[in-house]
Amino acid sequence: MVAMRLEGPILCPFFACCDGVVVLSADGAVETFPASQAYGERAIYDVIAESGVERLVCGFIAEPCRDLLRARGIDIRLGSCREAITTLAARFDTLPTA
Repeated sequence: MVAMRLEGPILCPFFACCDGVVVLSADGAVETFPASQAYGERAIYDVIAESGVERLVCGFIAEPCRDLLRARGIDIRLGSCREAITTLAARFDTLPTA
């Protein structure tokens, strides 16, 4: 869940108001999906759940969305919007659980 900035995407502090989604694969590949392209009319949590991701880092997530994603087996952690996305991904296991 990212906010787009001139210097590149940063972790978005608001789950439902993000500008897009960045997916980091295990092999180091990075894909960025702008909001309109990523999910259009569908709720962001449905898109994430259907994407096949197993891990999610966000700045904030409301309990109803968190509970829906957890029920679908997604491990959700909270990260600081001041840290680089790649740093958050590398530190995933040490981030606090949402």
